Amino acid sequence: MEGFIDKNAKLALIFIYILCRKPDFHSGFAVFLWKIFNMPSFKLLMFLHRSFVSAARWLEAGNRQGM
Repeated sequence: MEGFIDKNAKLALIFIYILCRKPDFHSGFAVFLWKIFNMPSFKLLMFLHRSFVSAARWLEAGNRQGM
């Protein structure tokens, strides 16, 4: 389970990083974003919540290890 959380955390961080660094980089993620935003809003909210929580746990674990 921990490996699954770490994978989700890393994917969420990469996604956040790309969105922050390249806000005009819509064409590559257009289909992906379209699929996400076509989910029912509750599923989208839970997906984002899990992603951000696991990203925060991953960062916290890295800080404790002295990364």
